[in-house]
Amino acid sequence: MLNAYTIMMIIVVAFSFPMRGNEKGSKKYIAFSCFAMFIIMALRDVKSIGVDSSSSYLHQYQRMDETTFLQIIHDNGFNSGFSLLLKLVYLVFGNNYQMLIILISAFCLLSFAFLVNKYSLSPVTSICAYWGLCFYILMFDALKQAIAMSILVFAFDAIIQKKKIRFVFFVILASLFHAPALVFLPAYLIARIKISAKYYIPIIVVLFAVVYIFRGYIVNMLMNAYQYEELSEQYASMNVSFIGGSVIVYLGILLVCYLFRKPNQENDFIYATLFKLMVIATILQTFCYYNNIFKRLSDYYAFFCIVLITFPFEPINFDDTTYADSNSSLALLSSQSGLKSIGKVVFCIYGIVYFAMYIVNASNLYLPFKFFW
Repeated sequence: MLNAYTIMMIIVVAFSFPMRGNEKGSKKYIAFSCFAMFIIMALRDVKSIGVDSSSSYLHQYQRMDETTFLQIIHDNGFNSGFSLLLKLVYLVFGNNYQMLIILISAFCLLSFAFLVNKYSLSPVTSICAYWGLCFYILMFDALKQAIAMSILVFAFDAIIQKKKIRFVFFVILASLFHAPALVFLPAYLIARIKISAKYYIPIIVVLFAVVYIFRGYIVNMLMNAYQYEELSEQYASMNVSFIGGSVIVYLGILLVCYLFRKPNQENDFIYATLFKLMVIATILQTFCYYNNIFKRLSDYYAFFCIVLITFPFEPINFDDTTYADSNSSLALLSSQSGLKSIGKVVFCIYGIVYFAMYIVNASNLYLPFKFFW
């Protein structure tokens, strides 16, 4: 079905060919792609497209003329960031909800552009992952989480730059908009854990075994922490699927990454950090069948998969001690440009097809596409 989303994807992918090959062209391509996505995200008719952005957030914004800054802080406490933003935008632009959507869209895509430009080895692959893992469409609805995830991009940058205070600042700032963003607080310490490449698989197996055995207790503890006491016992006793859906996709990504480019803390710190964040995302995702809150928690770690997925098919320098102990034939093949290109193409096709299918299956929410005018 040809619609605005499909046209956007065709244009973005098509322009990846003439603009590839050098750093300047890569930056232009990222800017162009983000602008194309901005047109769809920011200028959509918010009253007919989406869920939260066209209902609860709209009504909350329209009540800002009756609310003061002190009332917002009193009513929301630590989680006042989003309401304060609504109030500020209302004071400047009046009852123009579309301007709020435009500003949030701009911030989210600028943050995405920063992440991809600085850390991605293949911008087009990252963009397809952004679509295929449904983070782009998430920005249409979950406005609080969209802002928080975009802020955490700079927290991730602080991890790589080894800036503890900056990291804590951005995590706390993100939590002002969406309290579950605090789940990202251990990420700095996780990134510093040194793990030999050969121990990753045993550690992942052990972690999954522990989570499976104690998942009832873990669910009960987290539900109580989020003040869902009335649901904690019900969830703890539920017999739900442990591995399925996104968990299988995440495990597949981890497996491909491990086979084609083993993480090494000393010589490949960025990749090793991204890999560990994805392990945490996968574990958290196993709980999403209990309550949607677990998917939200998982998303804060899984978001950085849009960069992780660009690493496995890049050429490997076997003179580097990172891969001195690697005898994997897959690792050897991944140094060849042919397989690298095939890997990129396969994943990009997956991202495009899955995103298109998601839009069609949720057509009552996102189709037909309308601009606000």
